[in-house]
Amino acid sequence: MNELFFALIIFLLAIIFYLLFKNREWKIKFEQRIKEWKEKEEEKIREDAIKRSARTLSGKTLEKLVPFLENFPYDPHDIRWLGDPVDLIIFDGYSSSEGKDLN
Repeated sequence: MNELFFALIIFLLAIIFYLLFKNREWKIKFEQRIKEWKEKEEEKIREDAIKRSARTLSGKTLEKLVPFLENFPYDPHDIRWLGDPVDLIIFDGYSSSEGKDLN
């Protein structure tokens, strides 16, 4: 009984060491595959980042031009820019000499 228990312990320890070794091997292979993928896709990732940046920049520029469009219902001088997440606040009548009542 004692020999069987000892053999079982040795067998379990061998399995544990094998799994630890394999885990390290799998981790190294995984990191290598990620590195290869990253090198392969790096140009696409950079192009995508440039496109997204350009879209964001053009969107922010358009936000600032909207108040100067012909059919914008408020005076552009009444606008105060805040940025993110609220783009602007309009103080209707702020730039006029008479002002308006707040309701």
